[in-house]
Amino acid sequence: MKDLFQATSTGTVFMILIIFCVVFGISMDYEVFLISRIAQEYETSGDNMRSTAKGLMKTGGMITSAALF
Repeated sequence: MKDLFQATSTGTVFMILIIFCVVFGISMDYEVFLISRIAQEYETSGDNMRSTAKGLMKTGGMITSAALF
């Protein structure tokens, strides 16, 4: 298997680190997007529970579909 991909142990560790950093960065973008939507809803309603529920409702489908691709 190692010969098939021409991978070395150093290259493999480096690739895993790069993948982790990219995935972590993308997940932080979605978190900021979600939190900003909740904050926007909170500014209009002033209710924590309602703003969290509406923020999740508005962004949940988009974040889940983006995670599938």
